Amino acid sequence: MRYLNKFCLNNGLIKVIPVTLISTVFSISVQAQSPVYTPQARFCADGGTSLCSAMPSMIGQDPAVTPGVGYHGLPPVVSDFSRDSQTPFDNMAWQMFIAANWSLDANASAATALTGVGQRVWQTWKRPQDIFGSEAPICANPRGLPRFSIMSKTGGQPDGRLDGILEASSNQPLIDRYGNWVMYERRVNPIEEWFITKPRVEKNGNRSFVYTLKSVDGQQRYIKALQAKASPFSFPEGEDLVAIDPKTEKSNGKVGAIEMKTAWRILTPSDQKSRYLVMDALLEVSADMVSNQQPICTQVSLGLVGMHIIQKNPVRGDLKDQWIWATFEHRDNAPLSTSPADPVDFSSYGQYPDSNCPLVAPARDKIYSLYNPDCTACINNKAPTTSTKDRYVWAPNQPYASSYLVANTGGTPKYGTQVVQCAKAYSLTAEIDSQWAKQLRAINSVFANYTLIGTQWGADIEQTAPPFVQRSAVPDFLSNTTMETYLQTGTCEYEEGTCVRVKGAGSCVGCHKFATLAAKDHAGKSVSSDFSFLMGLATDFRIQAEPVDTGENDPESQDK
Repeated sequence: MRYLNKFCLNNGLIKVIPVTLISTVFSISVQAQSPVYTPQARFCADGGTSLCSAMPSMIGQDPAVTPGVGYHGLPPVVSDFSRDSQTPFDNMAWQMFIAANWSLDANASAATALTGVGQRVWQTWKRPQDIFGSEAPICANPRGLPRFSIMSKTGGQPDGRLDGILEASSNQPLIDRYGNWVMYERRVNPIEEWFITKPRVEKNGNRSFVYTLKSVDGQQRYIKALQAKASPFSFPEGEDLVAIDPKTEKSNGKVGAIEMKTAWRILTPSDQKSRYLVMDALLEVSADMVSNQQPICTQVSLGLVGMHIIQKNPVRGDLKDQWIWATFEHRDNAPLSTSPADPVDFSSYGQYPDSNCPLVAPARDKIYSLYNPDCTACINNKAPTTSTKDRYVWAPNQPYASSYLVANTGGTPKYGTQVVQCAKAYSLTAEIDSQWAKQLRAINSVFANYTLIGTQWGADIEQTAPPFVQRSAVPDFLSNTTMETYLQTGTCEYEEGTCVRVKGAGSCVGCHKFATLAAKDHAGKSVSSDFSFLMGLATDFRIQAEPVDTGENDPESQDK
């Protein structure tokens, strides 16, 4: 997400902040839990025992958010449910993933709906360019394929409202083992789309003006209305539903705002397409981004390799109305380090500040899409270099990142980014992941090839937190190798919007706390955008609001 950097600053000063969705990684080869307790997967948010299309609005029962109890870290061994703070969040993560990836027929059986053939529910959601506008398409599209647009705007810089190849915060790209860029797109669910695009009304004397949050002008009007009520900017939250009996507990209340980011790679004849959610798309790249100065207009088959999902959660006990953050990866992405960071050991995340985590022997257990064991000269998790800041030139044909491949000892052949997972899974997350995978394998679902890395939630629930617990998020760490490759174990120190030093441990919640609206308040100060960087994409021009005959003047009531 190219737009991330410029909002991770604080009045232009150098600021050390967390930058990645961080942590528990998808390897399930972790130390076993006590045999006394095994967490249980909840396969449907409506309380049923089978995979279903119901989108959850909240976690199930969780003792960690009970008023007065407080969160006390991820223990290495959990003896009973009362100490299991994480499993309800991980179950919600999987429920969101399955519901979003269901076919458009909500009543279809799981075996039919989860094959991956046909359009998914989330693929009907709007993209930033659909909401905020963007550069016009440049390629003819006679087949009506989904467009994957990598284009520049005036001045030659990538258009941040469109799809892209730059990872969040680091503004560096990722190259797969076949020499092509990994590409990213973003979506918002209808709840968030309507919140941004719905007509609001500002009354000025006897005249009223209609505006939306798609423009800076509209955001300024909304800020004025909110500040008059001393209310913060806040996206619609979910509605909590909790049954009395925890065995049949339901969590499918009214869904809150959802944002999603996906990572894709171009599939080649060497790939087993049946292992991926596949999207046939029209790839268009503007001419000024291509080495021969000619646009790229071609059909490609894209395979899903990563997915972030966040949903605005309601207040539950001591859990604040922030967001629940879930991240998934394809199981074939990259091997686990031989000395990985441990989610129950805070200090272990500082040992590889540049994410160059070790792999003692080349991993040859499978064919990884972001790692090649034959490259003896490759440095783990090292970004491709460029002499033009934030700009990487495409080759006219595949492999599109050919100018940035790494030469092996002797000069040939050349390789893409050598990705290694730097953190292992929290044991309970790994156990829940294995239960969901088993259920999906039983119906031959393509989604059995994806794994939950972890689920993070806002954890400002104690007046005095234990010294080993970050107050802003649980778990303390969460990163996705396809979207935070170079920041898996680090935070960023920024100078003028650029990450100049990486050190320590990071958290997506921590970075998104600095997200602001595109507009400023009447005093010229930035206004928090409730953890969403998408609101910074609003257009800079002023929209001349037309007067209408209505007396409504309460944007707060219109958001309920």
